[in-house]
Amino acid sequence: ATLKMWVERTQGKDNTEENNLAGKLFVDFARAMGATTNPISSDRQVESKDPSGEKILTAAEIEKQAGNEAFREKDFDTAIKCYSAAIQLDSKVPAYFSNRANARWKKAEMCNTNNMLRMQLLTLVVGDCEQALQLDGSYQKAMRRKGLALHAMGKREEAYKSLNKLQKTDEIVDRILKENSGT
Repeated sequence: ATLKMWVERTQGKDNTEENNLAGKLFVDFARAMGATTNPISSDRQVESKDPSGEKILTAAEIEKQAGNEAFREKDFDTAIKCYSAAIQLDSKVPAYFSNRANARWKKAEMCNTNNMLRMQLLTLVVGDCEQALQLDGSYQKAMRRKGLALHAMGKREEAYKSLNKLQKTDEIVDRILKENSGT
């Protein structure tokens, strides 16, 4: 309760660094105590800036950053949990869905022997990408990830449709597009 009171008092102050640290500490503490959802109340979901113009992180952004850190460390299960928590806190940010899709994609790549788990993960990747694209129909990362997942699932036509919408391609996408065009 004391930590929560400190966080609430800190959240209203102008010190961005202390504000972000308070939010992160409280989320970490709540997780350590077994919380499955973010304990910071919804009135902290609105992103704002302190008087100096520096961004004050929302609880959802704190979860996203924790997910990014776990992803960099190749802890894809933790990354998925963090991105899921961010989505639970703010389901209107396409990057949260796309980042979770990427973590699921990386986890699927590691499933060399368990094809059923791999296909389940790829299906979830497609679902996350579709959610991101519903929020932002031009979101390139989500289009690419969806197309690659569909291709990995053997759904070549659907993959082609998704990848063909990309404004910028890379070697992998070019190879898939060339495969499908028959040239």
